[in-house]
Amino acid sequence: MLAETLAALAALAGNTVVAAATTDAWEAARRGLARLLGRGDPDRTQVAERRLAETREQLTAAEGTDLEQVRAALAGRWAGRLADLLEEHPDAEADLRALVQEIQAALP
Repeated sequence: MLAETLAALAALAGNTVVAAATTDAWEAARRGLARLLGRGDPDRTQVAERRLAETREQLTAAEGTDLEQVRAALAGRWAGRLADLLEEHPDAEADLRALVQEIQAALP
């Protein structure tokens, strides 16, 4: 049951990352996600920031029919990364849940 709940949260968070990437909500989302994924480690935070920047670049470069495929692939990739985070750090669940709510509230 818990694993299903965490998987659902990770999927929701992955979709939220992609939804925010091309909006005004991005900077706050990017900072929050990098901090959460970095878990206080500057190197891990930097890797997360690079991956988030790549996500935004890929989404802004995609257009037309490619855009939906890119969005789906990136959402899946982020869901996997966030599922790994939750598996390794179960204490991050509340922080991720709060961040997703914050980002969703800022989306247009």
